[in-house]
Amino acid sequence: MDWSTIVTATITAIIATAGTLIGTVITTRSQVSKALPSWKRLYENDEHGNKLSGDITKLIEAVGNGYPIRVKVIKGKDEFEIFNAEWAFVQNGNVIAQNSSQFSMGRDGRFFKSPYHFAVSAITDGRYHASRFTFTGDKVTEPSDWNKRMIWFGMMPEK
Repeated sequence: MDWSTIVTATITAIIATAGTLIGTVITTRSQVSKALPSWKRLYENDEHGNKLSGDITKLIEAVGNGYPIRVKVIKGKDEFEIFNAEWAFVQNGNVIAQNSSQFSMGRDGRFFKSPYHFAVSAITDGRYHASRFTFTGDKVTEPSDWNKRMIWFGMMPEK
C-alpha cells in the first residue's frame, strides 16, 4: 500500500467520523431546543372580551402554574404594545395582567422632559387601564380606560 492510499483512507475516515459527530451534535441541539419552553399564543380577545382564538382555560392554567405571561395590546392599525405581566391573576373567569415598569415616552420614542411612571392592567374581558404617577408619587392625570383587542402568550414547556 502506498502513502497516497493511506492518506486518502485516513482523510476519508476522518471526514466520515466528523460527519457522524456533527450529525449527533445537530440532533442533540435540536432535541434540547425542542425541550426548552417557548412562547405560545394561548388566547385572543376582542375589545369587548369576546374570544377570537385560543382557549382561556389554557391561559388560566398557565397563570395557575406560574408560567410567564405576555400581553400584546392592539392599539390600532399597525400599532401595538407588548408587556410582560409582572403580576397575573385569575378573577371571575378572567385573567388580569399588570405591569408597572413603564416610563412615559412620546410618539418619537423619547422620554418626556418630566417623565412619569406608567402602570397598566389588561383584562381578558377587553378592558385596558393605565395610571400615571410622577416619581414622587403625585398623580399626573386621571386614569385612562380603554377597551382593546389583546393577544395573550404564555412561556410554556413542550409537552
